[in-house]
Amino acid sequence: MDPVIQVVLIGLVFVAAAYGVFWLSMREKPHQKGPPR
Repeated sequence: MDPVIQVVLIGLVFVAAAYGVFWLSMREKPHQKGPPR
């Protein structure tokens, strides 16, 4: 695997995790338990 592809994959995973945490914190509601599927 190329180092560039590895860096891109790690960056995408990091951005996706940060966006997921941000989205969950913004959409936090009392009647919603857990992330919607």
